[in-house]
Amino acid sequence: MRFLIGFGIGVVLGIMFAPAPGERTRAELARRLRDLSQVPERKVQEKVDKVAARAEAKAGEIGSRVGREVAEAAVKAVRSEVRGDEGKRTS
Repeated sequence: MRFLIGFGIGVVLGIMFAPAPGERTRAELARRLRDLSQVPERKVQEKVDKVAARAEAKAGEIGSRVGREVAEAAVKAVRSEVRGDEGKRTS
């Protein structure tokens, strides 16, 4: 964070003392400050995207496992009913 503050101060001072017309300098300063202010927003968005991707992958794994377990339970139930040993089920 200190680096960003120092960087921002350096940019402002560099632009202020650069040999350019005042209006153009102010416009450049405003643009760079906007860019700098968007850094935290981009960082947050990157974190949100990473967490969302991990959550999506985990949900897919869980869904796959649950689906497989349900299918296996259904197959066992059908086999049990076909064999006629409905009262002998084990979990």
